[in-house]
Amino acid sequence: MSPSPKSDRQQFWLWVAKPKYTQDPADSTRDRPDMMDAPITDATPGWWTCHEDTKRGDLALLYATAPSSEIRWLIRTESEHEQLIDLRNDQDAQAEGFGDWGTEYTVLYRFDETITFGEMRETQTLRNWDAITRRLRGNKGSWPIPKAYANILGSRLVKRNPESRAAILDNLRCRPDWLDGRT
Repeated sequence: MSPSPKSDRQQFWLWVAKPKYTQDPADSTRDRPDMMDAPITDATPGWWTCHEDTKRGDLALLYATAPSSEIRWLIRTESEHEQLIDLRNDQDAQAEGFGDWGTEYTVLYRFDETITFGEMRETQTLRNWDAITRRLRGNKGSWPIPKAYANILGSRLVKRNPESRAAILDNLRCRPDWLDGRT
């Protein structure tokens, strides 16, 4: 049985994480070492919590909560979603409130010029996105990014970080005009 067209479509996600999961435990002013020098091509993929609709090859923008409050990383999922208990064999993940699902991931790019929550809230179109109206709370830290919002976020990030265009194009399974804000 072949997969449905929807299951083959690359999805875009906004993952939300507290600083204790993105920052170096030894120096909270620095990113975790495995997230600093992306892409890390020889590293074993890590795992991150995700939405149950996450598929291998999806792209996620990782948002670091306060004090940073910004989108800083581009991530590619390396596996289908799995029950966290199977992926990690770790009940602490559920105790932390991570939800039920996880995926392996690779950091593709670290944006030097980011997008803040304040900027998303002030953008006419983005302010209507339920992730923003709910102040990125809920959804177990994994928000689907509808195409119109992905266009806005992607084009802004590439405009601010032109060298990121190649990393995105190498991992994008849709038309590259996504980066230019067109549908």
